[in-house]
Amino acid sequence: MTRTLLFLLFGSILLVGCQPKEVVEKPTNQPESGGAANPIESKPEEPPKPTVSLPANLKHDGLLFFGLDSAKTVSYEVTDDAGDVRTGTQKSELVEVKDGKGIYQVTRTGSFGELLGEDQQVVVTDKGVLATEIKGQKIDPPQMEMPAELKPGTTWSVANKFTLDGRKFEQKNTYKAIKVEQVKTKAGSYECMLIEIKGSVSIDGQKMDLQTKAWFSKSIGEVKIEMTTKVGGKDRKFVIEAVSVS
Repeated sequence: MTRTLLFLLFGSILLVGCQPKEVVEKPTNQPESGGAANPIESKPEEPPKPTVSLPANLKHDGLLFFGLDSAKTVSYEVTDDAGDVRTGTQKSELVEVKDGKGIYQVTRTGSFGELLGEDQQVVVTDKGVLATEIKGQKIDPPQMEMPAELKPGTTWSVANKFTLDGRKFEQKNTYKAIKVEQVKTKAGSYECMLIEIKGSVSIDGQKMDLQTKAWFSKSIGEVKIEMTTKVGGKDRKFVIEAVSVS
């Protein structure tokens, strides 16, 4: 999924009440009674995409732990404390290098695609991995998802605001890389960097406290996220876990 923590963080908050879209069957090429089938037009083959090379100074820890160096597809389950489970996949692709920055395309399916948008872009600079938009809405200023240099003790903060699905969001969070440890998931066991996030988000003026633990593995991205939200004294818990990597 580029694998953007901000998108999953707010996506899991909004999961409650999100209903799957109605599936509309597309018409087939079946003939009407007594009629002949219409011929299927063959489409010309698309030319191969040109190879895009990422500059060496962008191949840093942030890129690796965020999983952007891999074209693998990661499948996830999102479970809330009510027992509801939603699924989806995410993968990323480098589409261009412009002005010394790597532009990545994120493609999502299932509940992730419905909730967070099927297509999205993130930017890699020599400073780290930046989230510049969420579901087409600009984040002001862009959020540092992962710094270029990442080791236990690394900290960074974010403070920004944006509009999502007609609702106004404002957040202030502090991130800290805690340690490297082995984490077991449904997709397997991975050596990960544990990152803790503490802070708050206001949604249409209503404040929500957040505490999150996220485990990132090199060349895969996040493999597990545990998040607790508190609104009006009530806790809600979400777990996002990788179930397969292919």
